[in-house]
Amino acid sequence: MRRYDQDRMPLQVPYESRVLAVRLSAIGGGRDLDWATAVIAILKAGSTYLPLDPSLPACRTSFMIEQSRCALLMGRDRPYSLSLFQESTKAAPQFVPIEAALGRLHTSSVMPSPNVDGLAYILFTSGSTGQPKGAMIERAGLNNHLAAKIDALSLTRTDCVAQTASHCFDISLWQLLSGLCVGASTSIIDDATLRSPSSLLQEIQRCGATVFQLVPSMLAVFVEYLQSLAAAERAMDGLRIISTVGEPLTPGLARAWLALYPRVSILNHYGPTECADGVTHHLVSVPPALAEPYVPIGRSIQNVEVYVADGPRLCNVGEVGEIFVSGVGVAAGYVNDHVRTKDAFGPNPFSNDLSFRRLYRTGDLGRLRTDGLLECLGRRDRQVKIRGHRIELGEILTLSRRFLVNAV
Repeated sequence: MRRYDQDRMPLQVPYESRVLAVRLSAIGGGRDLDWATAVIAILKAGSTYLPLDPSLPACRTSFMIEQSRCALLMGRDRPYSLSLFQESTKAAPQFVPIEAALGRLHTSSVMPSPNVDGLAYILFTSGSTGQPKGAMIERAGLNNHLAAKIDALSLTRTDCVAQTASHCFDISLWQLLSGLCVGASTSIIDDATLRSPSSLLQEIQRCGATVFQLVPSMLAVFVEYLQSLAAAERAMDGLRIISTVGEPLTPGLARAWLALYPRVSILNHYGPTECADGVTHHLVSVPPALAEPYVPIGRSIQNVEVYVADGPRLCNVGEVGEIFVSGVGVAAGYVNDHVRTKDAFGPNPFSNDLSFRRLYRTGDLGRLRTDGLLECLGRRDRQVKIRGHRIELGEILTLSRRFLVNAV
């Protein structure tokens, strides 16, 4: 892991110093074999992955491209958003058809580049000021999270990991890469299948998935459907563990799942986009007691420390405070956004270890239980989540105003 001096916080300089050396790549399109191959190729080449959602408004896509200083855009169709650059002095990225780019690819390994001194990906999240924020995740953070998932899920070459998340959602990367890193298989489940509980069940049965992940709101719909079936109809013989993330896993939902599949444990996973995805894990193998108000988010993964604090003071056991994260997974800030980087990232007052000098404030409230497990109790601001996706009300308001102005 790279070391940072105290006076270089917040961490904007390391990215700026190599912006010309790193060929930043963006992918526009859906989740399929081409997408999977492109992600692996970008990481193998030592470049930085920037996913773009083709359903987003052109103005937001253009903002992300400009803010990240993207040099290369890979996709099937030249996005309409690039036409916005034609009437300005801003330089549009080079567009490369994905078929042409992948036609030149020759590789025998899926492991990300061992170079840890660079960015793995930039992922834009909703912003409270009306502009999205691009979290810069370093390769060391991605590699650390992949190793943590491999360990927590006990992945081996006999597994099949279901890839279910949007390519613009950070969990899509561990779903895609973790199994491949140990010689297992990955089965990409498309959005249409995910929206249909019956189709999802059939696909899991067909591909023999041993591991899959859903946000709790989607899992609840799936469980309700499974409860309507006979035991033989809902059997998923290969499945051995599922994972939840993005929203609170309720004790009732955990009990309902384990009542249907008592041998299929739940790995409850917590982690902000700014921290290379998961920073805590908690395995639920026994139905939570009726008196349990929350399912814990667990303990921190290796090379990461999670704190509950009230300002500069660490909270006592049972005391509610804000959740802070430090360690190898913490982002190098928001791309080309010094002000918001300074607001969210800073030096760590809780540790003198150089490996944990960078601190991110999550905005989530939590408390530490007497058994050492952490609970997440919601937000300290007005951010909301819909199916695990972070939504800032300020961004919706800004986009609504732009729409009304354009309409007039």
